Amino acid sequence: MLQLIRRFSKVVTAVESNPADMVGEELAASLVEYTQAMEMIHDKNYSMAELELYRCMEIIEKSGFYAEPAYNFVLHRLALVQRAQRKFSHCERSLEEIVRNYKNNEKKYPKQLEFAYGTLFKQYLTSNVPKALEFADFLYKPDNWNNMTRDFQKDVRFFFGTALILHGQYFLKAKTELFECLKMNPGGNSCFVFHNLACAQWFHIRKFADVSPKDLPAEFEYEFKNATTEFAEAIPNFQKSIQLFEGFSDAFTIESELSLKNKLSGMSLTNIAEIHMEKLEVEKAVQWLQTALKFYEENDKGNIGRTLALIATIMKAKKNLLQAEGIIKNALELLKGKNDYSEILALHTYASLLKNLEKRSKESEEMYSKAKTIAASLPFWYERSVHLHIPTWTI
Repeated sequence: MLQLIRRFSKVVTAVESNPADMVGEELAASLVEYTQAMEMIHDKNYSMAELELYRCMEIIEKSGFYAEPAYNFVLHRLALVQRAQRKFSHCERSLEEIVRNYKNNEKKYPKQLEFAYGTLFKQYLTSNVPKALEFADFLYKPDNWNNMTRDFQKDVRFFFGTALILHGQYFLKAKTELFECLKMNPGGNSCFVFHNLACAQWFHIRKFADVSPKDLPAEFEYEFKNATTEFAEAIPNFQKSIQLFEGFSDAFTIESELSLKNKLSGMSLTNIAEIHMEKLEVEKAVQWLQTALKFYEENDKGNIGRTLALIATIMKAKKNLLQAEGIIKNALELLKGKNDYSEILALHTYASLLKNLEKRSKESEEMYSKAKTIAASLPFWYERSVHLHIPTWTI
């Protein structure tokens, strides 16, 4: 270890600038251990890469650069490796440490701190929504909020609004955050804001699906009225998001017959179809599903599964059972191993179809059991996440 520290120190003393001010990558890349870790990551040997990155951090720390950019740079790569292994709690702790390191030296590293904030928030949106809500409260404290750039404030509103949707209870607040984000003009991110706003407007009315307006407590009357009124804007906002994804001059409609190319448009198309299905507007649902099917076949076959599952649901309802079974088997093949809402939807659809067929009740039970097992392994927000654009982070 002493030899490694001396080697690292030689690199540090050879540069003319203050080593603490150097770009993290420049110092980290001087370590053979870091190069080896990157090669292991390339080969997807994540467990060994994790060990090498820990060694890098130990060398950097013992050389006197704990919490400086070089250390945080390696720690960021470590978090990526931990995420790749689905060690989400470890990943969160690594990213939280980076935030603490830059927060303790905020005046020196304001840009790095904002980047660390954003990375941690994005990770929480994937693996820990309750923590995402707590983190938003922290970021909205005046001492933090007032030190942020306006561009990052827009991001925080979008992240917070998305977290509130995922949580599944605070749709009114979610819509407020996303509306405020739009007022701030998020530029190229407007497409994602409109899409997630549409999801909030859609899910908000779902919250009252099983409740009669007459039975609502007085304190929910305003929220119910708001949900009912703004639900009418959900489909137009999905259409607006497609317009922005594709760079069209007007909102996308089926009648416009415009060619769609951006892979991000597919989720909006399928969501619109699902809304029509919930409203029992079957013909409209079929039109949007046909459009989505054509889009995915031409642009993104790997993500066609949920669309196929919804088509099979309609075919089953129309008693076209053989055709429905063929489609749902295709969907399950594509969705196998995704372990998300779309796979669960496909399994439930197939189980329901088999349940009414002679001598196939056992298969049906197996499908239901598999869906239940997958659902039990997922966080409580899994059903909503498949409909949303959730920002991700990388290097």
